[in-house]
Amino acid sequence: MKKLLVIVFALNFVYAKAQEDFKYHAQFDLGVGATIFNVPSSLNIDEKSGAFATAFKFDATAEVKKHFSIGLGITFNKYATETDSLSTFIEAKSPVILFLANYHLIDKKKINFCIGTGVGVNGLNYERTFVQDSVVVNGKVRTEGPAYSLHTQLRYYFTKNIGLFFRTQYIVNGGQLKSLIVNGEKQARIDNKPIEDVFFSFRGVSVSLGLSFRF
Repeated sequence: MKKLLVIVFALNFVYAKAQEDFKYHAQFDLGVGATIFNVPSSLNIDEKSGAFATAFKFDATAEVKKHFSIGLGITFNKYATETDSLSTFIEAKSPVILFLANYHLIDKKKINFCIGTGVGVNGLNYERTFVQDSVVVNGKVRTEGPAYSLHTQLRYYFTKNIGLFFRTQYIVNGGQLKSLIVNGEKQARIDNKPIEDVFFSFRGVSVSLGLSFRF
């Protein structure tokens, strides 16, 4: 009986130890994911447009108070491109920088689960060639604007300092058209609309996986 009690006590101690709060100063996340965007704009386009992007992410957050952390998030979106007999996307990419604020609902030795938000800026650059009236046309577009996100993130630490994370988030990357260059010449209008009046809004849901580091 005494041996059984000792075993039960030892198992309870190990379980409690695995779930106890863990003291740390900062967490770093490095991962890759995918995002599906809906892209409404201020142009007169009837059909709905969308985009798929592969996202490369790096986040760094520091604890400022128990259960609260702030930090910086950097995402590089590389958009899927299409090639056919009429048009070719040469490049389509978008960097995003966010100030992050997180609240950690679970903050244990093995498990960390948080919800948070991000506010920052983003840019979009893409280049495309297409054939119009038997003439090859090269177009370059650049946009800039604010960026926002709402996210949840689960981290599982299999060692003291290294773990895995799974993150889901809703993203809004806005952008004002800053420049349109066609065959080397700057354009003042697009679809008979001044470029300064043209806006895009990349709205989508993203998931990502990667490694977490805690110190």
